[in-house]
Amino acid sequence: MDNYTFEMFYDVYWTAVYQAACKRLSDPVKASALTRQVFEELRICTDKASVKDALMFLLRGIQSKVHQLKIRECTEIVYPPLKIFNGTIVSYAN
Repeated sequence: MDNYTFEMFYDVYWTAVYQAACKRLSDPVKASALTRQVFEELRICTDKASVKDALMFLLRGIQSKVHQLKIRECTEIVYPPLKIFNGTIVSYAN
């Protein structure tokens, strides 16, 4: 994908993709970061996204990114990083 086409997609679709992320997240900073990631994937994966289905690629991408983020956050709640415990070794095994 050439730069002109990418910039056109960015200008036209950024708001829609960002709003889709905001609808699923309560944090606009995280929504913005995920939106940037999805657009970078569009730039990289030009063979997977044609011009006519770029918006669908972006919306599916943001849905996937939000899902991955929520799984990661839930995992950290259930199994918090060990650094929280000030170096104490914590075993998750029963």
